[in-house]
Amino acid sequence: MGLDVVIATPGRLIDHIANSSFSLTSVEVLVLDEADKMLDENFSDQMKEIIRLCSKSRQTMLFSATMTDEIEELAKLSLDKPIRLFINENTQTAANLRQEFVRVRSEDMREAVVCALVTRNFPDHTMVFMKSKKDCARMHVLLGLLGVKCAQLHGSLSQTVRIQSLQKFKTQEIDVLVCTELAARGLDIEGVLTVINMHMPQNVQQYIHRVGRTARAGKAGRAISLIGEDDRKLLKSIVKHNKNSTIKQRNIAQEVVSAYKERIGGLEPSIEKVQNEAVVDNQIRLAEEKLAKVEKKIITGENEEKRSFIKKDADIKREVREKMRKELAKNRKKKEREEMTPEEREAMAEAAFQAREVKRMKKPKRIRAIVEDDEPKKKKKKKSNFTSKLTNTSRSAVKKFRFGPDDQEFREAKRDKALKNRLKGKKKNKK
Repeated sequence: MGLDVVIATPGRLIDHIANSSFSLTSVEVLVLDEADKMLDENFSDQMKEIIRLCSKSRQTMLFSATMTDEIEELAKLSLDKPIRLFINENTQTAANLRQEFVRVRSEDMREAVVCALVTRNFPDHTMVFMKSKKDCARMHVLLGLLGVKCAQLHGSLSQTVRIQSLQKFKTQEIDVLVCTELAARGLDIEGVLTVINMHMPQNVQQYIHRVGRTARAGKAGRAISLIGEDDRKLLKSIVKHNKNSTIKQRNIAQEVVSAYKERIGGLEPSIEKVQNEAVVDNQIRLAEEKLAKVEKKIITGENEEKRSFIKKDADIKREVREKMRKELAKNRKKKEREEMTPEEREAMAEAAFQAREVKRMKKPKRIRAIVEDDEPKKKKKKKSNFTSKLTNTSRSAVKKFRFGPDDQEFREAKRDKALKNRLKGKKKNKK
């Protein structure tokens, strides 16, 4: 295709390979960024397929801020006599990163603590990480009602909206970016001063990637994490892996937290209203996108071809198990039917018929403009009268009143006349 460099995600790259003339046979250098992420359940099968399709004489480079033990599997698969280069320890944060934590005694305090930190201490160049898309959307609305210029970034947003949110944060049109784990990797945003973890990640590696959004390229930064009772074990692991740096506790006055909690309670109706409006807007956007696709299809007359993608090993195994289960059930039913007596088969057929009848009766009737009666009306016969008989020109009526060979009275009269003539002939012969 005449390209020197191709940058792609694993899924999109396989899409082009499977559904176009794109090929990887001439690739000289294969670079895998965030190599540890590539071994996740969502990417491992795709990466194995990409490596299989690449040239064997290529050079492969793996990059990651955290190199886990699982990375050895990918290295064995894709590298020949690999050379390892480490800038620092495997799970070490930046030296100029100030790490703090806030103890949260109850889960309903988290929103109040984050709002207090953002509005009072860190009003700009701040990223707030949440555990779910629902929490992210709620915090975005809440901070907006408190007067903070913010945007959200999570997987449920369209690609266009995500790019717009990220661009506004980079150009400082907004001060706070509320995001999920989606923004923890692969984003180099200049000037991020503070990272707030409203919810802690699952492990130390994810924590390092989150706080790595700040204190980049020798600059100073701050990471503040809210620690609940369930997060104490993770906090101990973070302290253990950061022996050269200190993690300090930040205290927030209980009066401040209570005041913000009360203020959030007063904003609940507004939050619910804004969220409902956002749901309606999203449904309208999806409907407009579908309408645009249909209009394009009508104008161009082109049908979208069904695209093929790589199947994961787990999906293939699941399909095989499902097929075997259906086959066994079919064979079992066939064997049971063969062992039945004729009477049992007849009874089984009758039961199946009754079940179908019940199902058919429960099925709702089709909606019609005119309501139908339960019992069809019988057509009433029209009463005959002299006028209708006189003006009736149908074939049967004409045949009935026509005098000819097909008329019953004519035949009887002809037979009587023939009989009289025969009798007259006999009398003449006797004389």
